[in-house]
Amino acid sequence: MPVSEIDQQAMLDYSLQLSSTIPDGSRAALELLASKAIRVIGELSHVAHSHLLIIKSRNRSKPVATLCAEWSASGSLPVGAALQEVPIPFLGESALKCLQQGNSFFTTFDEQNNACSKLVSGLLRELNLTSYEMMPVISTGQLTAIIGLAHNGNSEFLCDQTRRLIQLTGGVLMQSVLFARRERKRRRSHIQWKRVANGACDFALRVNMRGEIIRALPFRQTNPPNVKGLLLSEFVSPGSAEAIRDMIRDASETTEPRSLQIFGINANGRPCSYAVRIEPPSHKSRSRIVTLYLTNNDLERAHEAELCDLRSQLSRAARLSILGNIATEFAHQLAQPLQAISNHVFTIISRVKKNESPESFLKCVEAVETSANHAGDIIRSLRDFLTNRRVPIAPVRLSKMITHAVAMVQVQLDRFGTIINVLDPEELLHPRHGQDVYVDEVQTTHVLINLLVNAMEACSDAETLHPEITITAKLDSSRKNAIVEVSDNGPGILLKNPDGVFDRFFTTKSEGFGIGLAICRDVIERQHGSIHAHNNPDKGCCFWFTLSLGPTETQLDESS
Repeated sequence: MPVSEIDQQAMLDYSLQLSSTIPDGSRAALELLASKAIRVIGELSHVAHSHLLIIKSRNRSKPVATLCAEWSASGSLPVGAALQEVPIPFLGESALKCLQQGNSFFTTFDEQNNACSKLVSGLLRELNLTSYEMMPVISTGQLTAIIGLAHNGNSEFLCDQTRRLIQLTGGVLMQSVLFARRERKRRRSHIQWKRVANGACDFALRVNMRGEIIRALPFRQTNPPNVKGLLLSEFVSPGSAEAIRDMIRDASETTEPRSLQIFGINANGRPCSYAVRIEPPSHKSRSRIVTLYLTNNDLERAHEAELCDLRSQLSRAARLSILGNIATEFAHQLAQPLQAISNHVFTIISRVKKNESPESFLKCVEAVETSANHAGDIIRSLRDFLTNRRVPIAPVRLSKMITHAVAMVQVQLDRFGTIINVLDPEELLHPRHGQDVYVDEVQTTHVLINLLVNAMEACSDAETLHPEITITAKLDSSRKNAIVEVSDNGPGILLKNPDGVFDRFFTTKSEGFGIGLAICRDVIERQHGSIHAHNNPDKGCCFWFTLSLGPTETQLDESS
């Protein structure tokens, strides 16, 4: 469909509007401006796709083209990744020669006759189109951008007037981009000058073109080196003299600031390292005086060393904090087996004093041994964690952990008069074909012990008649996790959100620290499970957690 006079007028109106638009200079604003311009060009030209390629010159011999904006009538943008940092010779020798002369270039593609280059042929093949037209955007006498239009038309699809309007629109757009870049550069220069004015450098030297130091200006350093009348080569080290002389010459010829690192002398006549900014004289200046702004790198390095020392101290403090948390956690875990040992030893002593037969307290001795082994497992678990920094996950029989946990609290059960029931509706705890779970055995057993002790103490504090705890093992709905429930008939949880009991330092005990349930949550979540609490419909509360029946992907990655 040829471009109508109405569309041509609309494109001209947009160019006029664009010429009065002053972008704020930010990268996002420029990208938005370019995207809108290339969309307007594509829509008013009635093509399938339109592209804006910006020409970047890393150096004069190797310019590259990068896709800055694209538009598609279908809404899909398929070529962005393919047109990044493309050497412009890849556009084709004939196309490049035509574009650099300021002329548009039209090419077609079919299976027998490729387009002007493999790049353009591949582009048209990707877009499933036959024709591609490239229009140059010339700024300051150089090719700065290319507007590409992909369609199924012939060479007469766009008239000369439309091409000129597209180039005009592209030229206005690139002028806006170049203006924004200059403004951004000017603001950066202004910030640098402001820093100099605020004393960001230590001192400045005014040097003439013969290399004589005319004057030393104080900034942050109120007493600069007394070098007035010296040659610059006498101020800097022999190794830095040639480099700074070449840099001053380059800055003076290009009238652009330069910077480098040199070695010179400080106010005490001692050698030190300086960062130098060379500000050349302006074209209108007759004196041809160069200003060098110097900052003592040794002072900066001293600040960096001090900062590094502070970071080291923070790191040590962080390690101590971690060790403190670990010590608190494992002290809490060790309290359970040590308390059990103490209870069993008290029972043994009582029976010995009553002259009971050795067989009567043999069971207590075995329980002491079990508790001591559990304490040793906790200590080994701590050592493994500090060495490997991860939880050791392995298949463990679920019935083994529940039996061990109940045995560990047996003395307290007897003292509180609490009964424990174990329900196994799906035979996960069967002696022969019971279920394995993938957990840290020591830590998970401690979670069970902690929940059982909390349930006993809650029932005791509330003076519950006939205290009873029920442990239930079952599968979740996905059949990939085991659920272990610890339910009691105590007072329940007096919180609107029962899961709040897992918050660190939350406690209802007068002598509690509020870390037990927080530790339980950490253990279960490190094993990629979850733990929750809720009140029972009739009486008491229930704590339940999930245990994986197989290794998770994360656990497999950690073990590989």
